[in-house]
Amino acid sequence: MKWWVWLLVACAPSLGLTDTLQFEIGSGGAFASYAKVEIRNQQGQLLYSGSSDGYGRVSPLLPAGDYKVIVATRAGIKSSTVRLSNANVVDTVIL
Repeated sequence: MKWWVWLLVACAPSLGLTDTLQFEIGSGGAFASYAKVEIRNQQGQLLYSGSSDGYGRVSPLLPAGDYKVIVATRAGIKSSTVRLSNANVVDTVIL
């Protein structure tokens, strides 16, 4: 394999520059798998609506800033405030 193809494949995940949020139900608890997720700005406007994956993760592709997340789990509806930095990291959100 040419070295530049290897470099492109190795660097591809970092090109997105987006945070991934991973929702956990309680500290050390289960992931919020396949949960409905809404993300709203400080004015309450809906910016993202979708479902988490099997590990409770979403990648909303939003600009850096503070957001309110609302997650509907089997344990009920939980909410939290998160800060996205677009540093291409996984942020764990304890619900």
